[in-house]
Amino acid sequence: MTYDASIPTPDTPLVDFDVQCVLFVRMFNFLTAERAALALGLSGETGLAAVEELERSDRIFSILFAGRRLYLADQFMRGEPRRIYEQIARRVKEQIGLVDGWTIVFFVCQPNSYLGGRLPLQDIAAESPEERTMELLEAYLQSPDVY
Repeated sequence: MTYDASIPTPDTPLVDFDVQCVLFVRMFNFLTAERAALALGLSGETGLAAVEELERSDRIFSILFAGRRLYLADQFMRGEPRRIYEQIARRVKEQIGLVDGWTIVFFVCQPNSYLGGRLPLQDIAAESPEERTMELLEAYLQSPDVY
């Protein structure tokens, strides 16, 4: 993606969902399906099929951005999907009826008052206890505006 001066920067006030989505994609590491396959140690059609199957089984999630599926890179570690993201995806599905990647991205990539302003993504990367992340997710799902 090339830099486009017309796209807002992280210090631009968030005015709507579309702007917020652009900012998240610019600020965090997302992978195309092909690169997600490579993160799993796979390539070609076999790799793409594996990514699709993992997403279909709610083990990983994606967002739709500019007509493409993108995968948060943090959900892959050492060639495997990280279990905590599977747990998050399944809980989101229970709560709202589908695995909405944007809901998950907004949860893990926004400052959290319960974490002193840190991002849940940072806690996950530091391998904090999964129970703590799931408790934070419950609070977020109950009232995302207060979170």
